[in-house]
Amino acid sequence: MTSSDGLTNSGGGFLVVMLEDALVENGIEAAPVEGFPGVLTGTVSGTFGQWNFFAQADEPSLGVVVYSVFPGNVPEQRRMAIAELCTRANYVLRYGDLEMDFADGETRARTSARGGSESLDFNVINQLIKTNLEIAEIFFPAVQDVAMNGASAVTALERLLKQVNRG
Repeated sequence: MTSSDGLTNSGGGFLVVMLEDALVENGIEAAPVEGFPGVLTGTVSGTFGQWNFFAQADEPSLGVVVYSVFPGNVPEQRRMAIAELCTRANYVLRYGDLEMDFADGETRARTSARGGSESLDFNVINQLIKTNLEIAEIFFPAVQDVAMNGASAVTALERLLKQVNRG
């Protein structure tokens, strides 16, 4: 995927190449986002539904950010409940987080890493993607339950933790 000038087809350098390879390794078909160098997007199908996936190679900062965006923006009247779910979930999450944009209700799982050409290698980026997908898969039902079904954040998280602890 590298051209003669050392840049990839998606407009980036070594981080984009590793990001593209790691996405392929995880079975994600990704395409560059027009006008946003180093950003790739695709769709992921999980157990509970589909969501959009974005990955950004930030060459100047030597970092990678990965987002799984849950489908459907949270209705305005449910945003405080989702904010509570995100806060409660983030307290137990170790390697990523859930976040919501209060302006439009977009909710997503985010993982990121920053390093250098020696420390931020394919294995780290691959694991970053895997972790993001795991978080999204685990929390997908809780986000949907709170956002669309009116469940409380406490109830949804308790239900989720019981499921995770059984499995």
